[in-house]
Amino acid sequence: MSEILWDEGNKTHATRHGVSALEIQEVFERKHAFQFRDAEDEEDQFRAYGTTRNRRYVTVAFSIRNEKIRPISAWDMERKELEVYASEIHE
Repeated sequence: MSEILWDEGNKTHATRHGVSALEIQEVFERKHAFQFRDAEDEEDQFRAYGTTRNRRYVTVAFSIRNEKIRPISAWDMERKELEVYASEIHE
């Protein structure tokens, strides 16, 4: 796993939807997380879908800075995200 880059700005912003910094890290550590580029954003931003150790389904928006993952925001997967995640892990 790549190292996660935390600073005061992104830690506050990334966890504002109730997903903890530890849970965000777990998404990147878990085997079923997958990532894709968020084409709607001008910055090189990506999303990872995955689960925490407590089986919480989480989406993490992030960028890559200095070869580290920099979380931007995280939230519980919405229904459409869950459908995509389920189809990807069962292929």
